[in-house]
Amino acid sequence: MTALLAYLFLIAVGRITRARELAVLLTGTSLTVSIVAAWFPAMGSVAMLGDDQLQAIFQNGMYFVEPLATVRNSTAHALDLGNLVGLCSFPSFHTVTGLLIAWAFRASWTIVPASAYSAAMIAATPLFGGHYFVDLIGGAALTVVAVLAYGRIAAAEAELEGREASDPSASRARI
Repeated sequence: MTALLAYLFLIAVGRITRARELAVLLTGTSLTVSIVAAWFPAMGSVAMLGDDQLQAIFQNGMYFVEPLATVRNSTAHALDLGNLVGLCSFPSFHTVTGLLIAWAFRASWTIVPASAYSAAMIAATPLFGGHYFVDLIGGAALTVVAVLAYGRIAAAEAELEGREASDPSASRARI
């Protein structure tokens, strides 16, 4: 929801290129997280490291534990498609989203509230999102790789468009 609001805000203030960048980066990283996370489901830090009192306090970080335990402990199980829950996994998409939102608002006064919100979300992730700290590190690393890759692709695209603008026959030759 936060990413959608950030995207809509960027469009509303005329930052269409930044909105596009945010959408492309979120799409690419969410696909990457989905593929990688399938191999790293985890019970989460609160479930594994916390005592009963801590687990009672941070119940939001526990919502996926029972369905995951059922899948792990059963040879035959059925998934209820009407009640699918996310799994705590590596890398943390909460971290990716927070960092990408802050990145989208760079070079503007809006970086301050965007970064404050993102920092709070990332800081809360180990308790309320059930992630281990290594999940956050993985999310941060994925974000850096995605931003660098997007920058290279955007630069190559701009260079190609520049060539096509100076030589219109180049675009016809590719078709």
